[in-house]
Order: sequence, then structure tokens, then C-alpha cells
Amino acid sequence: MIFSAKDIDMKLDINFPPDFRPRYGYACDISKHILAIFSHHDAKMREMVKDLAKYRTLFSAIPIGADAKSLQPRWINGWFPSLDCMMLYHLLAQRNPPTYVEIGSGNSTKFARRAIEDHRLGTRIVSIDPEPRTEVDAIADEVIRSGVESVDVSLFSQLDTDSVVFFDGSHRCFQNSDVTVFFIDILPELKAGTTVGIHDVYWPWDYPPAWVERYYNEQYMLGTYMLAFGLAFPLIFACAHAARTFQRELAEVLPEAVVAAVQQKSGYVGGSGVWFEKPAIDYGMTPDPFPS
Repeated sequence: MIFSAKDIDMKLDINFPPDFRPRYGYACDISKHILAIFSHHDAKMREMVKDLAKYRTLFSAIPIGADAKSLQPRWINGWFPSLDCMMLYHLLAQRNPPTYVEIGSGNSTKFARRAIEDHRLGTRIVSIDPEPRTEVDAIADEVIRSGVESVDVSLFSQLDTDSVVFFDGSHRCFQNSDVTVFFIDILPELKAGTTVGIHDVYWPWDYPPAWVERYYNEQYMLGTYMLAFGLAFPLIFACAHAARTFQRELAEVLPEAVVAAVQQKSGYVGGSGVWFEKPAIDYGMTPDPFPS
């Protein structure tokens, strides 16, 4: 659900209110440190873009537009841009994970199911979403219709290292919000090597200027996480960065009719997912020094 801070029935006292506007990109410099991390992986990402060409015939079979209530994917869907569609499809087809868990369901679910069917994958879809934007229960293998905040974390700690986890939630880090739970509770529980995707991340640019009143802050959490690893961050693919860097190559991957429709709608073949492998981290777990 999209809401503005002004819709919340509360008063937030701030001595020095922040200046809500994009700090990185647009009229300002982009984040040079995060750009350095992404650029370090440019050669690999360019090859991944070229590799998408092998799906050209399969991509041609996906309708440009369709009934939003249909269980079939569509390129113009309002929520999940074309490069995000292609990358999710590719990663599932390439890795054939035993389990694909998505926190936030809808158009991503439809593309995941399409990849599973096209390539006869053995992947189970687990959908966690209190209220999906579109009906997807029929194409998910397991449905959890509640916020991830109330899901037992053991669901994630038990996942195989070859699994894929995709997070497309509220994009807001508050006390007990889904973003807080994901970064503080869930991400550390995932086994090293697990493929992780987070949507609506525009690094090394900030969120779009038109989104200022959405008060998204999730990508700042991911940004600090990446910067802690520097060039060692195990990036797989950064869609927003790739869309700006490899636009010519991307336009050659999709069928011409799809490219024309996508460019007419948004101006370019784009996306905003960041994919990486869960790093191997020793948390030095010890008994709780402050038991309740």
C-alpha cells in the first residue's frame, strides 16, 4: 500500500527537518562509491545481457499487454519493468533453484511461473504477501497471505543454498516493518550463496524525484550493506545501472515489437532490481546476553 507520511495520524518532531530530495544523480552527482562496485562487475553484466538473446523466441511468445487478471505474464504491466522480467526469468532458468521465495507477489510471480513452465524446472514458488496486486494463488505452490514480519524466520534458514529469494515489499524501513525484518532477521539467516534480489533499487542514482513523498528508504539499507563489502560485494546484476549502461545491447535482446512498446511506454528498456549472492559471514553467534 502506498501512503504518505502526512497520512499517518502522528506528529513527528524533528529539530532539523531533512530536505527531502534526491541526493544522488539527476541534478547531483551519482554515488561514486556504489558506482565503483557496480562498474567492477560491468564485464560480467554485459555478458549476462548478451546471454538473454537465447530467450528471444520465448520472449516473443509473451504478450505485450494482457488482462491484468490473467495468470499469464505481460511486458507492459505497470509494476515490473521489462529488464526485471527478463532477469528474473533468466536467473530461474539458469539456476533451476529448488525453491523460489518472493516477498511481494504479482507480475513477478507470473514471469517466474512462465520460466518454470518454459524450461520444465523443478522449482517451487512460495508467495509471501498479505495482499498481492494481482491474483496469483493458482500459480504459487505455497501461499502465505500475511506480512513477512509475522513469518517464522526458520522458513528462510531452512532454504537450500541454491534457492532464490526476491524481496519486493513496502520499501520502507521502520520499527518492525518488512524492510527492517528482511535486513536484520532474514538476510543473516540465508545460507551463503543463496541468490537474493531486491526490487526498486536505483543505485548509483537516488530514487526518482517524483517519488519523494513515497519516503522510500530501503535502497539506503542495501547501499550500506554493499559498501561494507566494497569490491568484494558478490553482485550478480544491477538492473537500473545496466539499463543506463547497456541500453543498446538490451534493445537487441528483446523482440522488436516488445522494444517498441516498452520504449513508447517508459522511454527505455529498464528495471530496478539488484541481484547478489548472500555473502559468507561469520556472525559469531553467542547466547543472548540480555535474555527476556
